[in-house]
Amino acid sequence: MKKSVIALLLCVVALAFVMVGCQTPGDGTPTPAPTPTGTVEEELEIVMKAGDVYKIYFVNTTVENLWVDGVTGVRAQENRQRWLDFQQEYGVTITWIANSYGNDWPSQVPAAAAAGESICDIYNMGGPCFIPLSINAGGLSPASYYVDFNEYIEYTNFKDNRYWDQSATEAVGYYGGKLHVVVPQEIGIGAAALNMVTYFNKDLLAAGGHSASEIYDLYNKGEWTFDAFRQMCIDCTDLDKNVYGVTNTRNYLSVYALIYSNGGAVLTNNEQGCPEFTADSPQALKAVNFFIQLAKDDGVVLNTNGYWQEEAPFFRDGQSTFMVTYANRAWEGENQGGAIYQNENIQYGIVLNPKGPDATDYASSRDWYTPFSAFKGHDNMAGVVQCLSLYNGPQYAADSAEAVMLLESQASLYFQDNESIKILKDAIEKNITVSYMAYWDFGTNGVGHLTTLPMDSWLKGESTPELDYAAKKDALNIFLAEKLGY
Repeated sequence: MKKSVIALLLCVVALAFVMVGCQTPGDGTPTPAPTPTGTVEEELEIVMKAGDVYKIYFVNTTVENLWVDGVTGVRAQENRQRWLDFQQEYGVTITWIANSYGNDWPSQVPAAAAAGESICDIYNMGGPCFIPLSINAGGLSPASYYVDFNEYIEYTNFKDNRYWDQSATEAVGYYGGKLHVVVPQEIGIGAAALNMVTYFNKDLLAAGGHSASEIYDLYNKGEWTFDAFRQMCIDCTDLDKNVYGVTNTRNYLSVYALIYSNGGAVLTNNEQGCPEFTADSPQALKAVNFFIQLAKDDGVVLNTNGYWQEEAPFFRDGQSTFMVTYANRAWEGENQGGAIYQNENIQYGIVLNPKGPDATDYASSRDWYTPFSAFKGHDNMAGVVQCLSLYNGPQYAADSAEAVMLLESQASLYFQDNESIKILKDAIEKNITVSYMAYWDFGTNGVGHLTTLPMDSWLKGESTPELDYAAKKDALNIFLAEKLGY
């Protein structure tokens, strides 16, 4: 199988994995119904026209309108009602079209648009790794069939950070200088679900001579640092009982989280807006080598399956005290009964990732989110873009009382102490939306291949991050610039 096909399959698996993990609680779980508040909609000239039909593509809509007319979950009723109310208010029809392309959708949907036969107006691109696949799938310049949102910006709320993620837009939205991709803010538990946090097992922590209150105290004092984390990992490792201080995370994503926790970055946009590899900075390298120290020198990292290791099962089974990963790992697999929160034998909490020596504050990176684009061809393109901005954005402002209430209500289902719920709020406040997952894998190249794929050779002492980054950085930067039209 060609590497490009493997890359696509990995992204599809990642999309399904994340969507399952981000689902809201199951049926029957009570969640207060928030009261709508005013939005920037009141300040816009409405250019959607009565009788307009706006078609939305989303890969999980296998039957027309299934996404709003047949899904389950705690907010299913609210989502369906919002769909109905929006159509009634503006006299438009919003149709979530069925996915007829299977796993080929990242290439087939934009290819149809490029050929002048678009199946949709609004395109939910699934996740960041699908952006470059989709943008380049039509065989033409993206500007010829993707909408440049800046042409219609006056009819939207895209510039309002309460509704649309400005940092994500800056990171992944521009191609050839045109704004083709926007990213909505999430509300409720979704606002923190894909932020990186550090889980800890309270019983294993106690067995190593520490406590949750000690961690929270260090955190509140600004003293939850790499050094403090390392010492607890050492103290809580008991190999006679098959207990490690910390488990490795799939794709070594814990390493990426530590990079941002030390003030570094994997990719940084240059003056032209093109991402360049910066994991070779002193801050980033210090974080990468910190993980190598934990794994190689200290021997406190559970690393059974290397690059492909799924972290949550090891933590859930009590084989590691700490786990640096996405916040949504608490409820991942709940439909199958295998979520961490469903295991009554484990007492756990979360804290933001430890602060590195070069950082001035805690940080919580977020590498996965839902990007949207739109295709040209509708008779009322301004209406299409306005529909996207008002309907596909969040129902409530990210900083609203309604959003906070949803977060608290949903988080209490999965986390056992008030401190952990506070940490979720801190993760949102200290969020850094990053772009590296969008450029994770381009066949034989990509950010993932360079940043952590060589980890096994580093742990064996066969090479170092410094050597590998220096040897391959320039090639990656050239490749990214070519792919993104710079």
